[in-house]
Amino acid sequence: MSSRSDAASTLSRMFMEIFLSTVLDRGPWRLFPGGRSAGSCPKHVQPSRRTPVSLGGPMNPRTTGTVCHALLVAAKSPLVARVRVGGGGFSGIVDGVNGLTTDRGGSPTGRWDMTALLGFVGVPLLGVAGVIAWAISVRDRLPDPIARHFNAAGEADGFGGLTGILVITIVVTLPVVLIMGVPGSWRRNPRILRRTLGPGSTTFAGLMCGFVADTLVPQLDLMSAEGAVLGSSWSLVGAGAGLAIGAIVSWALKEAKAPQAEHAPDPSLPRGPRSEPVRTETSTGMKILAAVWIVGTVASLLLSPALFLILGLSFFYIVQTYSVRLRVDDDAVRFRALIGESIPLETITAARPARYDWGDSGGIGIRGVDYPRSRGKRIAVASRSGEALDIDTTGTKWTFVVPDGTAESLAGDINARLDRLHG
Repeated sequence: MSSRSDAASTLSRMFMEIFLSTVLDRGPWRLFPGGRSAGSCPKHVQPSRRTPVSLGGPMNPRTTGTVCHALLVAAKSPLVARVRVGGGGFSGIVDGVNGLTTDRGGSPTGRWDMTALLGFVGVPLLGVAGVIAWAISVRDRLPDPIARHFNAAGEADGFGGLTGILVITIVVTLPVVLIMGVPGSWRRNPRILRRTLGPGSTTFAGLMCGFVADTLVPQLDLMSAEGAVLGSSWSLVGAGAGLAIGAIVSWALKEAKAPQAEHAPDPSLPRGPRSEPVRTETSTGMKILAAVWIVGTVASLLLSPALFLILGLSFFYIVQTYSVRLRVDDDAVRFRALIGESIPLETITAARPARYDWGDSGGIGIRGVDYPRSRGKRIAVASRSGEALDIDTTGTKWTFVVPDGTAESLAGDINARLDRLHG
């Protein structure tokens, strides 16, 4: 919408490009396959000739060769049963998440968290559908043409049909809901990533619903759209409601329980006395970026409340690991950034000093890294590049950036506690 809303629209596109390249393409979801053959799949299986495999369709008695495990996983899911895996799109997203979490055991309560699926996907889509239905129902009360573009002062300066606004709302909102809401609902995805992505789906959908209302409500019962003024209150209400719903659903998420480790860590790994809690702050460059982002967000109020909301809400992804605290307790290793998690000690198999380079995954934050050889796929909690602590569990593998000189003592403390735990 707008000169004023043109700026907001441009910023929206810029934000989505940045988000897709940092949080998705270079984050956990950069593991999206471009396609995977059965021979290259680490978990391909050989189905019985008496039990043909059905991949989202009728049973095919000739399907007796080696079948990629990813296809079997997709076939079991009602959301992707009719979508071919490995070809990109939505199925590529789901297969990419599976690629990150193949070491995690299946959940006894099902692959999908139905509460999260309802909150992160169902509610946003229902909200968008409801706003579109409302817009169609008040079509007769709107002028023809309606105001679709507004200048910096919020005054109408461009006009067109209602259909264009509704189509743009669907085209922009649907991919974001699927990209953020679906991984946020998948139980095999670590809870901290689900809590990072899921609320973005509800918040963005609420914001887009508010945009539609702010555009149309001021024009109701006008004879002409000339002189219409763009509103902002509904965008605030929509984004706030979406954020609240996302936070509530995120708080209710449960982590799939990992099995207990069977043995003490390898004797060659460090052992040591109890360690002190540590705190890692982000780099100077990121502190400068955060300060500039705050100034730009406040200044954006001069252009558009919508632009202010977009920049303000995206600030979470800039500062999610601005400061990270990590503590080793008798029952768990606990860390806290903007959001936190506890790693039960009984599930940990080993801890060792390591290093993290932001170039390994394209940035800092909470993200997925696919290291070569034995280090494997890991969830990195990184405030900056530098000394790190690798923690392996029977479920997820973790990497935490820690203050220089502390990784050895933290690893030694964890391994010593594990020795005592396993007798």
